Amino acid sequence: MNHPSHARFSSIPALRRALALVAVCFALAACRTPSSASETGWIEGRVTDAVTGMAIAGAEVSVQGARSSATSANDGNFRLEGLPPGTWKVRCRAQGYESVTLSGIRIAGGRSTRLDCALQPQVALQAPETDQILPEPRSYKVKAAYLEMPLRVGGPIPSPGETVPPPFNT
Repeated sequence: MNHPSHARFSSIPALRRALALVAVCFALAACRTPSSASETGWIEGRVTDAVTGMAIAGAEVSVQGARSSATSANDGNFRLEGLPPGTWKVRCRAQGYESVTLSGIRIAGGRSTRLDCALQPQVALQAPETDQILPEPRSYKVKAAYLEMPLRVGGPIPSPGETVPPPFNT
């Protein structure tokens, strides 16, 4: 015969097992260390001129494949946040400088990675083209005050009012 109080006593071991399982879950959750795989990391560093060591303001630092970029401040410092853990390529570039791509940059979850970029100034390989037409060389009239000084070594001294070519090519 089933007595209501007897059914209660038979479910106590099941209740104890359920409470023990809940207690174990809470204990595991409390003792759990944060998983670095689920946390993001960040890169911080400084962009400088490789020749002078001076800070480069306005340089773009980007992580290829992560759609993440930052611009360096006036002191050259930058910080890229929200990066998934892994190994990445980081590109540093600024106007007037050769860009640099650094590979094998490891990002750990919940941690900072230091990365400094030294950029080489760009070198102009050819003179800029111009459409400007240079003026033709002019002639100069000799004034009497200059007749006391020789204008050319070994050459004749011009007379007042005589037109002579310029002393050098312009």
